[in-house]
Amino acid sequence: MILFWKAEALGALAFVHLAKGELSEVEAIIQRIDNSGQKPAAYFYTTHVALAECEFWLKKQNNERLFQVTDLFFQKLDQGDNSIFIPYAHYYRAEALRQMGMQEQAGEAFDLAVHISRNTSQRQVLWKTLAAQASFQLGLGNQEAARESAREAWGVIQYIAEHTGAVDLRHSFLNLLVVKEVAGLVLRADQRPLNPETGTMHPD
Repeated sequence: MILFWKAEALGALAFVHLAKGELSEVEAIIQRIDNSGQKPAAYFYTTHVALAECEFWLKKQNNERLFQVTDLFFQKLDQGDNSIFIPYAHYYRAEALRQMGMQEQAGEAFDLAVHISRNTSQRQVLWKTLAAQASFQLGLGNQEAARESAREAWGVIQYIAEHTGAVDLRHSFLNLLVVKEVAGLVLRADQRPLNPETGTMHPD
């Protein structure tokens, strides 16, 4: 049986492996939970497991499993606990729709995810959602919409960095691969260079 504390620990460990790109280790954790026969309980007690599995299946581009996990996630959130994670559920659902080529539904899902993230001030998921939305819009050839989303995503990243007290943590955040990918996205959408030292845009 997987108890609350163990599910929390497994979810946190999965994110460590995700950050290192060690997908086989993440898959082993998921299989461990699957084989325990206590998966519904694990999702009921913790969001960490659901978030880690969503990220895993997103990276693996397994949309069927991603939908299954987000369904469980939404069931948990509908019970009224951990509502701050609602934007994450919508973000992963939008990404799944995008990967499935369901453009209209994906566009609506991204709009909803961004709206909820803004209203709940969930900046950690807001910048990811905006970046994904910008990439989606670029793929559709909507340059102006992509530019707006990319600029806002980078603005949120700057805000987070500026409000990170420790200098080493701030630099570590700005040097994360996913953050650098957003910088590249801004370049493609906006065609304005970024200052690598400060992470700010050069003026026109």
